[in-house]
Amino acid sequence: MWKLCLPNLVPTAIINPKVEGDTLILDASASTDADGSIVSYDWYISTADTDPALQGSSITVPLTSSERTITPVALLSSATFDATDVAPSTLRLGPSGAPARETSAREEDVNGDGLLDQVIHVKSSDLGLMRGATQLCMTGKLSGGRPISACDSITKR
Repeated sequence: MWKLCLPNLVPTAIINPKVEGDTLILDASASTDADGSIVSYDWYISTADTDPALQGSSITVPLTSSERTITPVALLSSATFDATDVAPSTLRLGPSGAPARETSAREEDVNGDGLLDQVIHVKSSDLGLMRGATQLCMTGKLSGGRPISACDSITKR
């Protein structure tokens, strides 16, 4: 008797974050696995104080005041620019050259144009932006080492 073995498909992660007081709740219970059920959920959380590994479809993480001030920044791809080719570790943002939190870089289609964009996170207080600032500039390098720089208007969500 022959048994057909198909490759395991990668599950689709859907994470719903929610802040309640001094706690961050990360809920992945809406995630799916096209060829079966999700067997386990492993979370690797890096904070200023700890690097715990947690398990479960939903986890709770205590927040410090500095961890509540993280700003997401979207690098948008276009027909002539692939934002996913930007090396997150090289990015510097704002007047003070705040580094991106490389471990939080992710690819998604932020603006719905069918192209993968790159979302990085920066500690808001590190940006050095003055109240009322309307523009954010950044520098960095593509994965091949070619330098890039750009400025764009700030959009608050």
